[in-house]
Amino acid sequence: MSVPSRIADVPPVPSLADLRELTLVRFQQNACNFQLDFARAILEGKKHVLLQAGCGMGKTLSFWVPLLARTSGSLIVVTPLTLLCDQHVENLSEAGIQAIFVLINRSRTNARQDIGSGIYRVVITSPEQLMKEGGGFPQVSATFSPWVMGHTV
Repeated sequence: MSVPSRIADVPPVPSLADLRELTLVRFQQNACNFQLDFARAILEGKKHVLLQAGCGMGKTLSFWVPLLARTSGSLIVVTPLTLLCDQHVENLSEAGIQAIFVLINRSRTNARQDIGSGIYRVVITSPEQLMKEGGGFPQVSATFSPWVMGHTV
C-alpha cells in the first residue's frame, strides 16, 4: 500500500533533544519540556493545540521552536499584547527568521504584498488589525498559508 504524497512529504519530527539543541543554538535559551512538547505537537500536525502557561513562563518561545525544525511554513501570531512585538521581530531576525509586526497605521505600505509573497515566516498582528476591513489578511490568504496560528493573552 502506498502512502499519500502529502503524508510522505512531511519531514520527520525532531526528538526533544534535537529541538532543545536547536533552541539553544538559535535563540540562546534552554527550552522547558512543556515548550518542546507543544512544539512537537505542532510539528506532528495536530490541529488543535492549546498551551496554557502563566505570564512570563515562555509561551512565545513555544511558538518559535517549530520554526527551527522546518524550512518552510509560516506562523501568524495574533496578540493583543503588542508591547513586545518589535522585540519578537528582532529576536527572530537574530535567529535567522524573517518576521514582521503588522499594526494599524504603522506598517509599510507594501507589507501586504510582502506577506503574500512569502517573504516572512512569522507575521505578528493584533486582533484589531486582523479583523479590520481592508486590513490585508483576506487579500493575502490565497497565497499565504500558515501552518499554525497562535493567540497569546
